[in-house]
Amino acid sequence: MNRQIFAILFFVLSVGLILPKGGAMSGIDYRLQIKEKFKNIDLSDGVNKEEAIIIAQNYIITSNKDKIFDLKSAKIFGENDPYWPSTSWHISFNIISRDWRRRGLKWGTFHVDKKTGVTKYGGEGPS
Repeated sequence: MNRQIFAILFFVLSVGLILPKGGAMSGIDYRLQIKEKFKNIDLSDGVNKEEAIIIAQNYIITSNKDKIFDLKSAKIFGENDPYWPSTSWHISFNIISRDWRRRGLKWGTFHVDKKTGVTKYGGEGPS
């Protein structure tokens, strides 16, 4: 009897330590939230900052890059910089991939057209 209780307790504690924080479904839930928000974007009036981030996040998900980039780390950059075209929102995401080909790379960029929402991948770079 004591062995059964010990085995059950050991199993429950082991599973609790293995599961990621926020539960096993938290990453999937976040991707579903992004897809729902993306469905509600109206491009007829152009794209604002918040919509640009959702569009870029959706682009990452649909192009299977969500294992490379941290969807929650979006940052708009280059708004007042003449180097970056003002026709697009420029968004960076932190790289979370441990792939050896991305060693030393810290971020990736995506460019979302302010009128059409068309998204282009801009590349990756170091810190």
